Amino acid sequence: MSSDKQESKSHESKPRQWASKVEHGSDKINEQLDNIENGFEKGVKKSYDGTKKAFKNLKPHHHEK
Repeated sequence: MSSDKQESKSHESKPRQWASKVEHGSDKINEQLDNIENGFEKGVKKSYDGTKKAFKNLKPHHHEK
């Protein structure tokens, strides 16, 4: 029984390795996507804040009567 298990293990090891590699890869991809998303949100927020500040600075000049 134990020798049988050993044999089946070596047979399965390749697909298993691939599966774990694929899983690991998809985790990495998801991680990168999260990073990109977070970075994008931060970048957008930064530029939005910057634009808001710029408009705030402009507003007094626009609304002076």
